[in-house]
Amino acid sequence: EFWHRYIGPAPTSQHPSRMQSSDGHKVFVGDLPGDITDAELQAVFSTYGEVKNIHLMQPHAKTGQRCALLFYANMQSAEDAIKVLNGVYKIREDATGPIKVAWPREKGAVAPDRSGKIQEPDGFKLFVGGLPTDCREEEVRLVFATYGEVTRVHIMMPKDGATRVAAFVYYAKAESGDDAISVLNDQYKIRADAEQ
Repeated sequence: EFWHRYIGPAPTSQHPSRMQSSDGHKVFVGDLPGDITDAELQAVFSTYGEVKNIHLMQPHAKTGQRCALLFYANMQSAEDAIKVLNGVYKIREDATGPIKVAWPREKGAVAPDRSGKIQEPDGFKLFVGGLPTDCREEEVRLVFATYGEVTRVHIMMPKDGATRVAAFVYYAKAESGDDAISVLNDQYKIRADAEQ
């Protein structure tokens, strides 16, 4: 597994993950079936309020399960959905277990105007660690481009004897980095045969 974070000062907000993005109040939904559809999620989550946007992620390489980011127009709607559904609700009758519904994990990231995220000439910079030493720019770009426009990828040279390398990924929008962190951090393998 690889890990990543924003480069910049620590956030000051007490509730960084509840900040409103341009699409609304973001909620993470996990442990979804691989063939889940936007319409199914809309039907379930609109019970608690207006859902402005749904972003389904690619299925997990090992489990086949998917996760999604939902955006509510109202924060109370998001809080109600989390309280009622998380760890309790099965998206389908034949599901093996309940879904996860939570505020996204923001590793040192909040809304762009209050977080201290640094926008460099190439974009908003994320640090990515734990990559294989022979990892190529195209592999990194392919994974991270799922969540938004990647303007640049810089893979650092491995140190002598190192088994892992690190990279900087630059996004055009800070929200894209938020989404990548929420979904990938400590969960995603860059390759199926990666050691961790």
